[in-house]
Amino acid sequence: MQRPIAAVIMLATSTMLVSLAPFLIEGHVGYSAEVQLAALSILIVSAAGMIRSVLQSDRGLADLFFWFYFLYIFAFPAVLQASAGAFPWPYPVNGDAAILTAFATNLFLVAYLFGSHGNAVARRPASRANAFNLLIFTLLSIGIGALAVIVVGPTLLLSSRDQLSMAINDKALAYPLFVGRGFVLVALLLNLGAWRGADTDRFIGSVSVLASLALVVLLFNPLATARFQFLGALVAVLVVLIGKPTPVLKASILLGMTFALFFAFASIKGLASTGSFDVTTLDDLKRTIFRVDYDSFQLSVAITDYVRQEGYSWGHNLASAVLFFVPRPLWPGKADPTGDVVTKYLGWDYTNVSSPLPMEFYLAFGLIGVLAGGALVGRAVNKIELLGGGAGHYGYSKYVLALVAGFMTIMLRGSMVTALAQVGVAFIALWIAQLMGVMTRTRAGRAEALVRRPLTRVQRL
Repeated sequence: MQRPIAAVIMLATSTMLVSLAPFLIEGHVGYSAEVQLAALSILIVSAAGMIRSVLQSDRGLADLFFWFYFLYIFAFPAVLQASAGAFPWPYPVNGDAAILTAFATNLFLVAYLFGSHGNAVARRPASRANAFNLLIFTLLSIGIGALAVIVVGPTLLLSSRDQLSMAINDKALAYPLFVGRGFVLVALLLNLGAWRGADTDRFIGSVSVLASLALVVLLFNPLATARFQFLGALVAVLVVLIGKPTPVLKASILLGMTFALFFAFASIKGLASTGSFDVTTLDDLKRTIFRVDYDSFQLSVAITDYVRQEGYSWGHNLASAVLFFVPRPLWPGKADPTGDVVTKYLGWDYTNVSSPLPMEFYLAFGLIGVLAGGALVGRAVNKIELLGGGAGHYGYSKYVLALVAGFMTIMLRGSMVTALAQVGVAFIALWIAQLMGVMTRTRAGRAEALVRRPLTRVQRL
């Protein structure tokens, strides 16, 4: 009964959005047929991927949020914008560039499908938390988070998104904020896992969870933080709390996230910008769906135009993203975020724009890069879900899966240099927790690992 119920929930979600489309685009004149078909093709491929992700029980939440980005943040708004002739930026979207963008994006998605093929949920060797080491790491993380609050300032953290965004243009505030967020989030995830697994004293565990949660709520305040950051933390917590995601659970999460994205976020955006919101009308959604919050398709088109004029980066942007931790004074030639580069090239002052991952690979190596990048990302997601999936598993791989699933949308939205700099700290914090011995394998887990270990050539002989 799982798949039929999940299909009904997905159908209800799609019906809700499709029924809104005429009200959102009324009174507008659409772009050319080429642009509309290009956007529609991405929607069709993304919808097929989403159906596969929800209905197949071996797909996890990282895969789900991969398709969530492309279907609901990239493709669906692009179709509305093309149909209404109202893209976020004053930049012309011509048919040839739109077709190339659609081809590159769909190539990336198809390559991802092939790369992610295979069983994606399996139980891993058992682990449990070392209560003392976890407490030390938690105290360290709370101290780092509290220091970030002091440096940035509680008033600024509780202000509007525009005020906080302008403030963290100052790297002296941005770096402490990113570090504080990464450490307190990892501390919260580890303590939730230990608490659920009964690996720590209940009282100490509860206090650790509440202290970490308080700092996470403050540092990821949804009124002042980009939706990708807040929702990323929320999804990471969700991954730790749930076991194996069933089709019905994934469809329900999809319905909830869709409502949060198009209604709750639009209302929060309206409250932050105008001081009021109205959930009984579509005015808040109209103000967001055609604006910079959904500029992935148009910026993808702009990047293809930029590449046609300036050529490929030959991997410079990818290397700069992977080596985000290298300070610019030590690497003067480190690439700027792709979105910044393209908008400056176009003469725009605003630089907080999308640079979707397929276009990062296109900028680096063209269509060959898109094909290889899609397959590589698909393979990586499949491997992470294989290692971190399964009910009752709280080893390091579970927390890697939680972070990847949680921040999948911001890593796909880009720019890659900026995205990895923001979320990479959490992975570094998790690595530090591993070095501190926060998680240890149980005796049964070590025995299982020995059983799973492949035989050497000599042993096979």
